Amino acid sequence: DDGGLAILATTSSDTNGRTDILLIKTNSKLEKLWSKKYGGSGVEKAISLIQTFDGGYAILGSSTKENNKEYGWFIKTDEEGLVDLN
Repeated sequence: DDGGLAILATTSSDTNGRTDILLIKTNSKLEKLWSKKYGGSGVEKAISLIQTFDGGYAILGSSTKENNKEYGWFIKTDEEGLVDLN
């Protein structure tokens, strides 16, 4: 543990009222080290965050598409907030 924080939020992504998931990592002095947005064309919302054994993060969220149906969304990142899609 580096003593920093991982902060999960929902943030505005554009002027059309769409939202994305935001993950911010700080050091122990609460200085921002990096931030990443996760989202697509729908309305994405952050729900829950845990740190994984490999130092990355698991994010639970939701996404509402054009058909107004809400879907569960799971994102797994590495320690820098990057998502490996392979």
